[in-house]
Amino acid sequence: MYKVFLNDRMLMVDSEGNHKTGSSDRLRVSVKEGDDLNVLTENFLESPYKSILFVNPDINWLWGKFKGSFLNVKAAGGVVRKGDLVLFIFRRGKWDLPKGKIDAGETAEQAALREVEEECGITGMEFLTPLPSTWHMYKSSWHTNTGDWILKETCWFEMKYSGNASLQPQADEDITKAEWISPERIKEMVENTYPNLQPVIRRYL
Repeated sequence: MYKVFLNDRMLMVDSEGNHKTGSSDRLRVSVKEGDDLNVLTENFLESPYKSILFVNPDINWLWGKFKGSFLNVKAAGGVVRKGDLVLFIFRRGKWDLPKGKIDAGETAEQAALREVEEECGITGMEFLTPLPSTWHMYKSSWHTNTGDWILKETCWFEMKYSGNASLQPQADEDITKAEWISPERIKEMVENTYPNLQPVIRRYL
């Protein structure tokens, strides 16, 4: 199953055979060849449902159709560990992880490393392992396609930091704090972060 977050709502894409029963707060839609997923998404947002489940016998076809229905943007971020501590940033009233759009010519790994360096002011991270990507959607504010839906994939990487440099939050990106957070406080981060980040953060509870 693929899960895509849209503010406090969720769009799911899965094989039809995996879901025999519905849910009172979830809309279930069987997608066919000629269906417009932009229209189906807009209709969902006008409904009282908290989530929508798009299904088709062929999940690979459906996920390809879903991705092809929106403007795709790719980003990357780092979950940086220092012993049992995890690096978090505080931006616009929410706890977050350092991340950002992948620039032209960059790999996802290079972008994740650059974002940590820029947003937190430290260098010398060591890559440990890739983590599952997260997906979210929002309306474009770009002047050439204002109002179109953006589907953003964020590629995550776990990193290790062994240095002692002071953290320097990137003020021009509205980051007011960069902190090493203990396992005991990570639940606090989950409770005040974006829904699409919660699955990443919960790995460290």
